[in-house]
Amino acid sequence: MPLTNKRAGIGFYKGNSLMTKEGRHTSKGYKLDRNKMLTIVAPDLEGFKLKPYVAPSVPKYPPKEYDPEAN
Repeated sequence: MPLTNKRAGIGFYKGNSLMTKEGRHTSKGYKLDRNKMLTIVAPDLEGFKLKPYVAPSVPKYPPKEYDPEAN
């Protein structure tokens, strides 16, 4: 019997879309298809001034007395 949100717990969400499979099952095992694999092309970050890390001590919202035109 398939698992649906009617038969599962309250926090279950099945989703409505799938990514394509990256391969197929054969008698010799699972064969990957390199044309279907996800490829992420990152830009060159040479000389990039910003850093990817944000400290946990940074407040989530600006202070209430924040005035963007004060600078």
